[in-house]
Amino acid sequence: MQMTMVEYVLLQAIILFDPECLALTLKGQEAVNEKRAALLSSLRKHLDSSMNKVESAYRFAAILLRVSQCHVRNTLGFKKLWDTVALIYIL
Repeated sequence: MQMTMVEYVLLQAIILFDPECLALTLKGQEAVNEKRAALLSSLRKHLDSSMNKVESAYRFAAILLRVSQCHVRNTLGFKKLWDTVALIYIL
């Protein structure tokens, strides 16, 4: 799927504002959740303004599916890094 620059930038911002980050305090999680909700709303409004409701809903879902793909990749990358650090520590 080819994304526009606006869609790509909003997707990157949505990924960046991850409320499940372990280092966040409860207050930080709430702030990140609010920002992510605003970004999601902006993405939806952008799509609604440029296409009909059905196409907009489909594209919104397709873009959001990329968030989970990025999250899985980042999680696997972190696990691989953590395993390497643990192995070095043991040696």
